[in-house]
Amino acid sequence: MTRTVIASILVSILLAMSAWIVVMNWLCAIQSNRNIRRGIERHHSMVPVVAQLLVSIAGLIEWLSGVMVPASIFWLIALIDLSLLGIVYLPIFFIRERLRLRMRPAASVQDSSE
Repeated sequence: MTRTVIASILVSILLAMSAWIVVMNWLCAIQSNRNIRRGIERHHSMVPVVAQLLVSIAGLIEWLSGVMVPASIFWLIALIDLSLLGIVYLPIFFIRERLRLRMRPAASVQDSSE
């Protein structure tokens, strides 16, 4: 086999694995949401950053070997991962929670003075 054929197979396998992880992350989020609605305390955790890591390795192999794969496939798999969106949202969540906690003591002090 030539080097480009091996690289093409490897890139395809890595992209398929990362797409599978993205699908599993979405299914974990859906199942956790269903469990919350049903009152079940079980949570299904997502796997953060692994799909992006596999896509990055596939992109590196593609770049080094000269295999031509559309860049939109790499970006699509990397960006639709729900765990990545959770990581991006995390600082916003912490800031919002911090502001909410600052507002709460001021309201309780005002209520106690009445």
